[in-house]
Amino acid sequence: MLWPTPIFSQLLLPTGYAFGYTLNNVLMHLSVAIMLLGLVQMTRAYLATNTRLPRLDTALRYALGGYIAFAGVVALVNVSGFLLNYYTLRLDNALVFGVIGLLLATTVVAYRRRLPLARTYLLANVLPLLCFILVAAYHVVVGFGNDSVQVLPDLAIVSHALFFSAAISVRLQMAQRALLVTEREAASLALDIERQELRNREIVLKNKHIQTALREMQRRQQAQDAHTQQLSADHQQQQTANHDLQQQLEANQRELASTTLYVQQKNALLAELKQQIQELNVQRPGQRQELAGVQSLLQSSLYLDEDWGRFKLHFEQVHPRFFEELHAKYPALTSHEQRLYSYFHINLSTKEIAALLNIDPASVRRAKTRLFKKIAAADEAAGRRSLGGAAPGPQAEA
Repeated sequence: MLWPTPIFSQLLLPTGYAFGYTLNNVLMHLSVAIMLLGLVQMTRAYLATNTRLPRLDTALRYALGGYIAFAGVVALVNVSGFLLNYYTLRLDNALVFGVIGLLLATTVVAYRRRLPLARTYLLANVLPLLCFILVAAYHVVVGFGNDSVQVLPDLAIVSHALFFSAAISVRLQMAQRALLVTEREAASLALDIERQELRNREIVLKNKHIQTALREMQRRQQAQDAHTQQLSADHQQQQTANHDLQQQLEANQRELASTTLYVQQKNALLAELKQQIQELNVQRPGQRQELAGVQSLLQSSLYLDEDWGRFKLHFEQVHPRFFEELHAKYPALTSHEQRLYSYFHINLSTKEIAALLNIDPASVRRAKTRLFKKIAAADEAAGRRSLGGAAPGPQAEA
């Protein structure tokens, strides 16, 4: 016995055996509690029972707490002078038996569920745990005394130390392998990150190029839209100008028609007056000289250049450069022939032309024939298509 004194409490049995509760007993119960605490905490940490085996983890915590509480209460009673250890020793060993059995069961369950490192932990702790169970079972069944077997506790302690060191060694090797794998994964991950960064730089560069291209396309689109708007404005302006020109052309055509009608009406009136003078000349022979002067005046009024000039002005407003181009192409045409051709060009009828020129329709037809023969000859001499054949002829007589 290492520390036989002080003796806190003692008991003398009728058989002659004496039991005492000394410092050695206190340290023994304390060492058992510390050993169980270490085994339970190591098992929980090694197998991660709090997440993988939560029910067994709870059972281990409550079993350990129950034993420590029981051992503490018994130790306080024994230290106070009343020897309770003799009566609670079997229950104490039963509780140790239960805690060790629960540890062994937890290890077996972890192995059957193929938890990481469960096989190594089971092989390292199965013999020490069995030795602890046998010691506890022996004390429960046989009892505890000075002549008790001391081999099983020593074997349990030695085997636990050896197998625990083996388990720690295996755990360190596994940790080193895991660390090596983690380092390789970290290196691979760093390489992937570097590649991803390079890819991101390429994407950023491509995005910049795309944005530049988009801005250029937007600029071109804006320029094209501005050009289209300008073209639309120009087209609108051109339409407005064309509309104005069309209105001006229609006004000139109306003015030309009005001038032509005025000349026709004037010439018709003068022709009627001339006819009446001729009749008066027959009825009044004594006044022939005076009537001849009036008739000569009327005849000259039929060919006033003022009327022709007014007609020509309005005609050129409707058909710009008509007489200039006609003279350049057919310089041999006389003024009378040009005037006659202009009447044909605006599709006046033979009677209308006869009224304007104050001649009979037959003379107009003969003048037309001569005119187009002359034009055809000039075209043939110049080697071009005859304008006379393409020019519009007079309308049918009413």
